[in-house]
Amino acid sequence: MAGGDFDLVHVEFIRALGALPKQLPLPVVWDAVDCISLLYEQGAKYGVTPMLRFIGKREASRTRAYEHTQLRRFQHVLVTSPRDQQALSAIAQDARLGEDKRPPAPITVLPHGVDQEYYQYYQGERQPDTLIFSGKMSFHANVAGALHLAKNIMPLIWRERPQVRLVIAGSKPPASVRSLARDPRVGVTGYIDDLRSSIREAHVAVCPLPYAVGVQNKALEAMALGTPVVASSHVTAGLKAVPGQDILVADEPELFAQAVLCLLDDQALWQMISQNGHMYIEKHHNWKHIVNDLTSIYAQSIYDNNASLFAQER
Repeated sequence: MAGGDFDLVHVEFIRALGALPKQLPLPVVWDAVDCISLLYEQGAKYGVTPMLRFIGKREASRTRAYEHTQLRRFQHVLVTSPRDQQALSAIAQDARLGEDKRPPAPITVLPHGVDQEYYQYYQGERQPDTLIFSGKMSFHANVAGALHLAKNIMPLIWRERPQVRLVIAGSKPPASVRSLARDPRVGVTGYIDDLRSSIREAHVAVCPLPYAVGVQNKALEAMALGTPVVASSHVTAGLKAVPGQDILVADEPELFAQAVLCLLDDQALWQMISQNGHMYIEKHHNWKHIVNDLTSIYAQSIYDNNASLFAQER
């Protein structure tokens, strides 16, 4: 950076900020992705163990203060959803966290994209009565979602359709998740080289996270592949998808189970959600559009930095 060979630095996630020098010789775009203090706040309420709730409570306040300072260091900040934009904007304006007189950087929502050549719409056969919950299973929110799904939602589904099978797919599942496979109707796969085959063979993708921030790729990938998604409102808060049209949304176990059963029973509804979900991805998570927006943000950040330096020199 000190050599001056670059026009701009793009730094991703809060944990990478420590690699930056205190004095920034170049304009910086911070891709925060999510509001991490918001994630900790939710973990303090909904963590599956007392230790996770304790960590969430402890880290939420520390992270909020750190975010407050970092929001004033850069030319631009990016997040993946309006929810995270609102949370970081509130932190930036919270005078209780510090009296830094520098103005906060503009915060722009830039959603995740989906490689639509890789995640192509699948029109082949599906395994009947098969549900999939996918994701990195070492992540605490996914663990909470898997346990909630297996203990509170699946018994309601099995009461109506005992033949339904649940696949929990993703790397490093803890013992609490692996133990769910004691029920022969539940499969816990661990790491899979290519999740696409498991997602497109399933009849319905389920995402009942009790808390979340940002955008959940598990939902986007399933929608791109044409697998209808039932998700909690915590998941869809990061999306522009229309409930009941592009995706089904429910929080209470009874309503979530009913939404899943409707997709298993109603082929016309299944087909509508499958097609609309795919079209939603094409419209709102197209990498070509996102890259164009990002390039514009880079150009504006360089311009703003140069204008600021010129004003200081005068």
